[in-house]
Amino acid sequence: MLDLIQDLFAVEHEATTRDELAKLRKEKSVPALARIREFLTTTKAIPGTGLHGAMKYTANRWTGLTLFVDNPDIPLTNNETESGQRGPVVGRKNFYGSHSVRGTKVSAFFYSLLETAKRCGENPALLTYAWVGKWS
Repeated sequence: MLDLIQDLFAVEHEATTRDELAKLRKEKSVPALARIREFLTTTKAIPGTGLHGAMKYTANRWTGLTLFVDNPDIPLTNNETESGQRGPVVGRKNFYGSHSVRGTKVSAFFYSLLETAKRCGENPALLTYAWVGKWS
């Protein structure tokens, strides 16, 4: 299964432009996904095991997991999003100092603003300074 999944990543690394990625996904990712689907539907796993659960989980979410094929703007993984969520999770104890629902909402607003800026290629430090400057 890992080799099959690696084929999908190889396609992503092969592309140099958005248009090329769209084309390569149709040409190479679709067949790779067919091999993965075949593996999931033909490989026997003992019910109740972690492997059986993972295979069932994947098969049940197939449509959502394969949306990236039709849209080159959808990344193959959600690693970037998960990395963006790491800061708020690690800093959770700091939020206890918010002392109010409003303080928590302000923190959430700024985290959203900063992560959106990063995703759009903007410098979050400059963006934050611009917002804070408007409030002072």
